[in-house]
Amino acid sequence: MNWLQKIAGLSEDALNRLHQTGNQVVEEATAGNYELFLVLLSNDVVQLYQLGIQRTGLDFTDIQQQFQQQELSENAAVELSSLSEMAAIINRWKQQYGEIIIKSHNPAKDAKYLNILQWLGFSPTKKNIMGTQVISI
Repeated sequence: MNWLQKIAGLSEDALNRLHQTGNQVVEEATAGNYELFLVLLSNDVVQLYQLGIQRTGLDFTDIQQQFQQQELSENAAVELSSLSEMAAIINRWKQQYGEIIIKSHNPAKDAKYLNILQWLGFSPTKKNIMGTQVISI
């Protein structure tokens, strides 16, 4: 796959950031106002699938955006209904690819992801991979 292949919801800068860190988008999906990305990190040491989530119009690869507080949209009901769609997508990817990790540069978001994954019915665990604590499902 050409690493610069256009991925819906990701700018050329985002694709460059992923490529520079040895990552590539394997699959993408939309759930309501959210875009989900299954990202593969593969090198000589490890092969990991990581979940990237962003609201439409944002960029999960942008570290600065990971630290910005995002307000709930005006239609919170739509946001909540997106969660069951998200769960179905994540379940499908988990069945197809196995373990998926979730990690943000913002520890507060990691705590939110842990709570959301539990609420969605997953049994996330924390684990240490290459010296970094991640959430695993």
